[in-house]
Amino acid sequence: MPNLTEILSDLHEGFEEDKITMGEIVAHFEDRGFGPLLLVPALIAVLPTGAIPGVPAVCAALIILICGQLLFGKHHPWLPKKIREFSFSKSKFESGFEKVKPWTKRFDKLLKPRLQFLTRDTGTRIVALISIALALLMIPLELIPLACAIPGVSIACFAIGLSAKDGLFSLLALIVAGFSAWAGFHFWGEISESVSGWLP
Repeated sequence: MPNLTEILSDLHEGFEEDKITMGEIVAHFEDRGFGPLLLVPALIAVLPTGAIPGVPAVCAALIILICGQLLFGKHHPWLPKKIREFSFSKSKFESGFEKVKPWTKRFDKLLKPRLQFLTRDTGTRIVALISIALALLMIPLELIPLACAIPGVSIACFAIGLSAKDGLFSLLALIVAGFSAWAGFHFWGEISESVSGWLP
């Protein structure tokens, strides 16, 4: 059962080039199940890499594709060529990883199998549907620096729950998802007012 620190360390150490493509990430993690595969793009959006233009939208598209295929029982996700070839700086990820690593080690101590009905079958499909909605929310929130981290945290909690068979984190993710929806509408209202102010 991989924990959060192990997944981040694998992303940190598993790639030698300075640029990491989404296709490489999927190929590297797909044999570990949908939990880690969903967690990685969510964390990329939450960490400083999420401030790179285009990264949140591509992470959202990857999450939508993974969750969509999870709903239909697929075991090996398919990605379109443009998403497979999209890359980001490994050094940008590394700077964020070093800052959060001490916290992830403490966080991992909380993980244990419980409420597992939320991480199987129907529970998994509900997680996939909510994650798709949150990923769609990430796309407009890219217009506000780091705002996409809010739904990204919720998706990450869902993914941790799936990875560790810990349904408690799925419940936590539902709470964060509710806050994400509120924040999304709040931020979107601010964006709409700003755009209308620019128009004649």
